[in-house]
Amino acid sequence: MIKKFIKKSLENSSLNHILFVFLLLLAFVSYSKIPKEMFPPSTLDMISVKGHYIGANSTILDKLIVQDIENILQNTQDLYEIQTVITNGEFHINAQIKNETPKQKIVNNIKNSIENLKQDLPKDMDIPTVDISESYFPLINISVSSNTNESYIEVAKDLTEDIKKLKNLYSVTLDGDYNSILVISLNSQKLLAYGISNEKAYNTLMSLYSLYPIGSISSQKQKYYVESKNDNIDINTLLETEIKIDGKLIYVKNIADIKYDYENRDIITRTDAVPSVIINIKKAKLGDSIKLSKEITNIIDIYKNKYKNIEFKVLSDSSFWIKTRLNTIASNIIIGLILLFFSIWLFISLKIAIVVLLGIPVSFAFGLIGLDFFQGSLNTLSMIGVLLSLGILVDEAIVVSENIDRHFSMNKSIKQACIDGTYEMMPILFAAMLTTIIAFLPLTMLSGGLGVFIKIIPLMVIILVISSFIESFVFLPLHYKELTFGFLTNKGNSIRERMWNKLSAVYINSLSFFIKKRYLWGFFIVFFTLLATYTLAKSSRFQLFPEFDAMTINIMGKVENGAINYTLTETKALEKILIKELNSDNVSSISTIIGMNSDGRSMHEKGNNLFTLTVNLKPKKHDDFFNKVINPIFTPYKEDNSSSRTRTLYAKEIQKKIESLIQKHNLKSNFLEFIINIPQTGVVKNDVEISLSHKNNEKIKEALESLELAIKNIDGVHSIKNDMKYDEIKAEILLNTFGNSLGFTQKAIITKVRNFISLQKLSKIVDTNSELIELRVNYGDHENLNALYDLSLEVPNQNYNVCLKDIAIVNFSKDITTIKKDDLQKIFTLNASFDKEKISSRIFYKKLKPIIQMIKNNGVEVYIKGEQKTNNQREC
Repeated sequence: MIKKFIKKSLENSSLNHILFVFLLLLAFVSYSKIPKEMFPPSTLDMISVKGHYIGANSTILDKLIVQDIENILQNTQDLYEIQTVITNGEFHINAQIKNETPKQKIVNNIKNSIENLKQDLPKDMDIPTVDISESYFPLINISVSSNTNESYIEVAKDLTEDIKKLKNLYSVTLDGDYNSILVISLNSQKLLAYGISNEKAYNTLMSLYSLYPIGSISSQKQKYYVESKNDNIDINTLLETEIKIDGKLIYVKNIADIKYDYENRDIITRTDAVPSVIINIKKAKLGDSIKLSKEITNIIDIYKNKYKNIEFKVLSDSSFWIKTRLNTIASNIIIGLILLFFSIWLFISLKIAIVVLLGIPVSFAFGLIGLDFFQGSLNTLSMIGVLLSLGILVDEAIVVSENIDRHFSMNKSIKQACIDGTYEMMPILFAAMLTTIIAFLPLTMLSGGLGVFIKIIPLMVIILVISSFIESFVFLPLHYKELTFGFLTNKGNSIRERMWNKLSAVYINSLSFFIKKRYLWGFFIVFFTLLATYTLAKSSRFQLFPEFDAMTINIMGKVENGAINYTLTETKALEKILIKELNSDNVSSISTIIGMNSDGRSMHEKGNNLFTLTVNLKPKKHDDFFNKVINPIFTPYKEDNSSSRTRTLYAKEIQKKIESLIQKHNLKSNFLEFIINIPQTGVVKNDVEISLSHKNNEKIKEALESLELAIKNIDGVHSIKNDMKYDEIKAEILLNTFGNSLGFTQKAIITKVRNFISLQKLSKIVDTNSELIELRVNYGDHENLNALYDLSLEVPNQNYNVCLKDIAIVNFSKDITTIKKDDLQKIFTLNASFDKEKISSRIFYKKLKPIIQMIKNNGVEVYIKGEQKTNNQREC
């Protein structure tokens, strides 16, 4: 039956060629659809619950709602590995979904359960959102800045909306909330002069406007929709509005100031020391990074031409690295195939070299079609899978071609030689294919993030091995049969045969010598193998992912005071020095985020006293002749502008230069924390990640201090940091005896104080630009602590006011800034990075073993994460 199939494929050459061309066309279509990215996803689909309540610290939020939501998720059987992060005013809970579970059903059930908690929540708190968190990939960060044009924020918002129109984008967001609002700031001193309480002024403004429809009236001829007029309203209209408080008619302008502002300005962004807006763009799983990057760049070019006095900068573009990595591997494959062709031509024959080379596109075509079918992507790991398979693909084609050639030399017809030679090798190559599949198949079954990450390698190997087997028995015999040119078949007494005769003679003599001395030679081989294995094992350091030269360097720090403007002032000095001292050939821009620590990957910690300064680097120049001249010839993605490669230093060298500048200007003394790190790609977020858990926070604090001290004494470890911070200052208001005697309650005080210190929603109006604007109210001195003490409160059921300081005591204490949990268990984590040339994960944890054991003996639970956890997963 198999012989008949091979015979039919030889006889129906037209059908065979059509199938060959069809496969190539199908592969081209698949290639155009396949996403291109640096690495495959490293996370599973998760349920994500997010919520916020402005003004609440992490401890209050945990007690208020987070614990209840965690219990809901824990009681959902289809979820596991619940991770929680609670910061000032917001929380985020993730839970991984078990396979083959209907995701939307889980989301709906959790939404219904959370909805039932609404009755126990503050009235002004929004219900937390529940979504399925799918895989996404960072794509581009864009800076929009201007020193002369104040409308750059609105331009950035327009640019964001235009980019959102592109397909296969996961999110397009601004760093910070730039929703326009209209703020009425009440003046407490003027209210006092009019004899009006803050509370009454606030309540009057609350009823000033309403956007809600009133209803409808139907006559015999027409239906009328009734509503209040609240459009075409500007600041002047509001200021000239008369309101009645305690029988007094007062213009709003006499007791308040009004201005446009942006919501929740708890983050300040700057680019090259100029105020800016940062647009973060992430692509969805099916998006093509290279194509999307080009489309976004075209949109930016349009805006550059339109707004000459506004600067648009691409701070980071992942498509550059994707093209670089794919170019490197693709050119290696192409060069490898060229060398392979000449090697087969030199050592075997020109005909077999051509036949083997013709089969490679078929295997690659199957690989692209398989990637598309399994919804994979063209990335570094899938290309590594191709490289691993290249030798196997060629081996099968060489073996079958050589066997056909052998049968042809036995005076068989070319057709019969193709049939017999192919059929004879089928069982052997089938067994070889099966062993390769069995070897790689277990890797496709790895669980967790590591399994998702590396699954593409064995998948590509299996697809290509199967495709090579098919090609060897369907297309290869026909290619051999039809390549009948004289110069391909004429062997004669060639140089090749003379060379092989000489090599054979050398081989036979060598083999005879080794057989005669077989015991001595056998002992030498065993001894040398054992010695080399021991030496290499002792000296080598396992590293799951190699270090790459990066395009960014992150500087994260923390200042002493908690005011965001103070943090900005302290950071400006650092900006100024780096802009002045760093060479513009190496650095493209310096972007700053005030109010957040971010490592450029997954760690985002908010706080008014935190900052992240990112040094964005230019592409590095090629150092060697091969990459300068030869490699670009074979790259599939040509560089648009090779002159942009001006950087001469590696990221690590620039990092050391920054460290020397910091030391020279003694800038570290201005900061409580200061870390410089180079973000790396891969499934491992941190080289060192040790989490501790105990009911007593003081015990954890002692354990973290012991760990940090021990790690500092290990050479090759840097950027040591733990997340146990008592940076939040908590002001607790407690009613005194006098306050209780006047009839005040704790609940009433909370409501009145919250109205004073928070930006409260009034209603929505339509302004003169026909835009829907939210109207809000606060007190002009709401950030002044003395104004809080002097806050005038109306005594219940009386006609006079008292100050807050007369009826309550305010106690100050420090509280945890961020709460993190794994499966509802509070954890505090220490992170650090390695210098891979000096130390590995295994050596590090071997040195740290005594201190970890001591911490465990004290009752503190220790969880090893980071690279070591991934190494253990790999070994399992």
